[in-house]
Amino acid sequence: MTTPAPAFRLGYHPSLDGLRGVAILLVMLYHFGTPVLGGAVGVDVFFVLSGFLITALIVGEVQRDGRLDFAAFYRRRALRLLPALFTLLLVLVGATVLFRSRYREEAIRESWMALLYSLNWFKAYGRVPENNYLGHTWSLCIEEQFYLLWPWMLAAMLRFRLRTVAILGLVASGVLLSAGMRALHWTMYHDWDRVYHGLDSRADGLLVGSLLALVLSRMPAAETSSRRRTAAGWLGVAVLLTLSFLPLTPFYLVGGIPIANVSTAAILAALLAGPPGGLLRRVFEARPLVWVGKISYGLYLWHVMVPHLLMKMSLRSKPWSIALEAGLSLVLATASYYGLERYFLQHKQRPPAATSTP
Repeated sequence: MTTPAPAFRLGYHPSLDGLRGVAILLVMLYHFGTPVLGGAVGVDVFFVLSGFLITALIVGEVQRDGRLDFAAFYRRRALRLLPALFTLLLVLVGATVLFRSRYREEAIRESWMALLYSLNWFKAYGRVPENNYLGHTWSLCIEEQFYLLWPWMLAAMLRFRLRTVAILGLVASGVLLSAGMRALHWTMYHDWDRVYHGLDSRADGLLVGSLLALVLSRMPAAETSSRRRTAAGWLGVAVLLTLSFLPLTPFYLVGGIPIANVSTAAILAALLAGPPGGLLRRVFEARPLVWVGKISYGLYLWHVMVPHLLMKMSLRSKPWSIALEAGLSLVLATASYYGLERYFLQHKQRPPAATSTP
């Protein structure tokens, strides 16, 4: 009688930081006005990766402890996300007040939207101007809204011991429902902002990542290494790069987003389940790419502010402005990561100290 292979377990994989690095570079190149039009692709990669990681962490905790500690879960989320975001909002509002900017009232209003993770809905219904400093936080809002709902739903399914096929079927149905809602809403109303920024019409990427995490968590480790999976990963890379140079059109809403989601999932599966020394993993484990991935949250928060700053200084029209924008963004993100985020990352990993008072 043979002993069954152990199930897949998620540890730290540098290649996932490398994938984050690719995603944030696509977003930055798009916002900096380069021919790379892959800002939307980068966001889709983030959605799939976020759904995967959150689900893998939840499943791992439930398998280890028999339950999910919701208070600890949301505490970790808050410590990871809020300090850097609050710093950005404080700097923005402080600057508009200090320099008596006409944008002051709008900055305060949008800061509340971002801090309460609701700005995506204001964008969905046209309540946020196009040229603003915080519009890019819409994707963070979608992720946080997902985090408010998904852990409870997943924990309930695991607690009631639904069969694996039932859980996978429900999650897959959610993917199809969200993608179908996006296509139907666009076909009927042609409302780009509503379709692009709504949680209901963008949850499919997060659920695709969740579905992959659930599949891998049920799959014996010995069964996860495959040349086919590696080939699918390379195909996913090729598809994402191709999508990165395509303009953002209605086709992307209806067909491009699902393709980007599946391609990202294929890359993830190959990185996590492919051969350790494989070329694909070595590419995504390149140190510069991993480092960019580590500071990607700060890059995402700050990189939109830099072009506005250079425009105020009449420097954005210079031929070297893109290099300057990238350099300043890296400086700000590095300061954010090493001066702020890393402290809270270390703090959130420590168990709370015992206390004699409630």
